[in-house]
Amino acid sequence: MLGLEGLLNSPQTVVWLDPQGRIGWHNWAAASALLRLGLEGQPILPLLEQGSRLRLVEAESPITLPYQGHCTLVIEGKPRHWYRFFCHPYQGGTLCFGVDVSDLYSKALAYQTTLEVLSNLVTQEARFEDLLQHVLETAVAVVPGAQAGSIWYYSGEQFRLAAQVGFSQELMGIAISYQDELKWYGAGEEAWKQGQPRLLRGAQIIARSVQALREGPGYELGKISKIQANLCVPVVLGGEVMAMLNLDNLEHPDAFPPEAVAIASHFGLQTAVLLYGVLNQRNLSELAYTDPLTGLGNRRALSEGFARLRTQAQRLGKPLTVIFWDLDGLKQINDQHGHIAGDRVLREVALALQTLLRHGDRAYRIGGDEFVSLHLDLSEGEEGPLVERVRSALPLRVSAGAARASEAMSLEQVLELADAQMYRDKPPR
Repeated sequence: MLGLEGLLNSPQTVVWLDPQGRIGWHNWAAASALLRLGLEGQPILPLLEQGSRLRLVEAESPITLPYQGHCTLVIEGKPRHWYRFFCHPYQGGTLCFGVDVSDLYSKALAYQTTLEVLSNLVTQEARFEDLLQHVLETAVAVVPGAQAGSIWYYSGEQFRLAAQVGFSQELMGIAISYQDELKWYGAGEEAWKQGQPRLLRGAQIIARSVQALREGPGYELGKISKIQANLCVPVVLGGEVMAMLNLDNLEHPDAFPPEAVAIASHFGLQTAVLLYGVLNQRNLSELAYTDPLTGLGNRRALSEGFARLRTQAQRLGKPLTVIFWDLDGLKQINDQHGHIAGDRVLREVALALQTLLRHGDRAYRIGGDEFVSLHLDLSEGEEGPLVERVRSALPLRVSAGAARASEAMSLEQVLELADAQMYRDKPPR
């Protein structure tokens, strides 16, 4: 086309739309995409409205021809491509200069998903596993070359499958040891703990899977023999690998281009943000229900624990007993030896309650020197020996009183009865 000869070999995509919006002249950089999509000679605007593989993402102003301004188009497929076009009227039509911005948009999607995940964490609108599934599905859709994938979460002893795309649902919950997961990664523990991505191709996958996974039920369900390329990203928090993100291609050993590694790393970072949020949320929850000095449950935890055990007692037809404990002489210890010594005695009481009560009993600290324990199916006459067992392990005497909780009683009513019994147990002054 006259005046555009110098753009024919430009690495930038250049196309000219005629007055009807059909693609006329174009340079070599645009040729392969137009041929693949069958767009040569086709009017563009109707295609954007019909939900074809070509989709308008944004535009500076409503598109009318000839068009002046910028717009972003996405070409759906594997991989998905985003192009930013800058358009100007030219010789009765529209001249468009396009830039491939796929990498930027892929990263933006990763960050957008991060914000969605964090929002759900804050508002507690989704389960942890559902959030991981959302991250994984977005990664498989965005990372060039990815057709399937999985996220394995470290539970403290093993890595457990928490999310999967493209594999059998029967795999969910399957576990692999820390050492076997490290063998599957295969690039060394130093790289593993630095979160460095690792790429396997073809026969390497079979060899590594036999070494690390061994043939078993997960071998067939996980389509190990069909995976042609695997991109693995360790998810690191505080210098420790807390999860593994695996992205797989089932067709071509060279399916993952160089940019796929960088984009996958963004999703690894996103998974780390998710895990950090979950762990912080759990820590905050524990703080809200825990007495910081003794580690026992606090008054809030007692309220919920009582409601839970009373429901269980009613269902089983078993009695629920509440024991109120009061440490005698704590004020004198604080006055004579200081509050550090008093705190030490309080921790000793908590330890005695944790270790000497029956399995399934629950203990709480509800005030300065006041403790409460809950006992399901404690027979009449057992209260005395249990109290003496705890009392004999302590340097100071504790007074204790027990009360049975009837179905109609609130926690406050039962505590009032147990508190009255405790005062009867106190030694005369």
